[in-house]
Amino acid sequence: MNSFPVLAAAFLVGAGAPAGAQTPASAPPQVVTLRSAVAAALARSPSLAAAEAASDEGAAGARLARDAYRPSASLIATPGYASGLPVAVAGQVPAIAGIDVRQTIWDPAAKAEELGSEAAREELDGARESARIETARAVVELYARCRADGAVAEAAARRVDAAQEVLRHVEARQKEGRETDLAVERAALLLARARQKSLDAASDADLDLRELRMAIGASPGRELLLPDDPASVLPAEVPDREAAFAADPALCALERRGEILDALRRAKARPIAPVVQAEAQYWRLASGSYARYYNHFKADDWSVGVAVAVPLFSGGRLAEERARSESAWRRVEAQARERRETLDLLFARAEAAAARAGSAAALARRARGVAEGALEAAEALAREGRGDADAPALRRLELSDADEEVADAERALAAARGELLAVSGRLLAALQ
Repeated sequence: MNSFPVLAAAFLVGAGAPAGAQTPASAPPQVVTLRSAVAAALARSPSLAAAEAASDEGAAGARLARDAYRPSASLIATPGYASGLPVAVAGQVPAIAGIDVRQTIWDPAAKAEELGSEAAREELDGARESARIETARAVVELYARCRADGAVAEAAARRVDAAQEVLRHVEARQKEGRETDLAVERAALLLARARQKSLDAASDADLDLRELRMAIGASPGRELLLPDDPASVLPAEVPDREAAFAADPALCALERRGEILDALRRAKARPIAPVVQAEAQYWRLASGSYARYYNHFKADDWSVGVAVAVPLFSGGRLAEERARSESAWRRVEAQARERRETLDLLFARAEAAAARAGSAAALARRARGVAEGALEAAEALAREGRGDADAPALRRLELSDADEEVADAERALAAARGELLAVSGRLLAALQ
């Protein structure tokens, strides 16, 4: 690959700077490599930050569901007044103070909540990794686009110069009576189109550079230099298809969710689902409220017990929960099959696109070589006073078109390689 010219980078920066903005003389140009651009974008991407926060929220929810099997203790005080026999009020006996320790040994509902939270966490983790890969892929494509904008802008400027030269020659021949007004109009139209392409190139460069600055958090007034050719930085070998399936975060998350939901539906299918809980209590009772009613009253009251509850009737709720868990498992299994088929197609398309882009880039570079040779031949004839006087300018127009095609082909090649690595799950590793 050809190295990116400094002149093109300087033009790109100038096109992207806001009107009237001045770069401080003390601020040196910021060299932005492809790897540093991806790292900066991963550190500040709002969509990735949202996905990471959602993943952290899912992890906290899974830990919270697992905590249902951890013991809990409460310090309780239940002051109150009773005119007759003291009875439980608000679920507690009247006491000066008490300690209540509880431990859930087995609860099908808590287990279902734990498995459901774990499945949700897997989905959010997969979404986070997918967001990381997509952010990196978008930055690779944007970086390549900004570099191509510089080359296209430089070619557009040369195209304008060549079109102006053609127009001057045609106007001079018209004054001598050797060209018609139609020929002058054609040359003027050629110049107008060249200027329009130059304006379009400057506009694209400005928008793409603004997007890159926003993605990496670069200062608006600081000069950026983009030294890397993404197509050269990214590996060109084709990844293994099965390895791509194993590395796909969305597919891995779906398969893991399927395993968890399968365990959940099997747990729901059990005919008997008892709830087992252990509890220990200590109460310091007020003697004035109890002594008159109990012959052997003790102020220090404690108890330890295990409660086993076996549901007899659920009003159809257990059957509906089983049906829901079964449907959730079947849905995730179908989504996993769909993702595998989609990934297989995406991999094939990305592989074909990378091959086509490589071939197109080679042809574009070959066409540029032909255009350079034609320009050299035309200039040699012009120096000898032979050939068409407009031939060198026309050949420079063709060379500018060839340079633009090369820039577009190299941008497409970088984007195709980035897409292939993203589909195969190797993009982040390749940019570390």
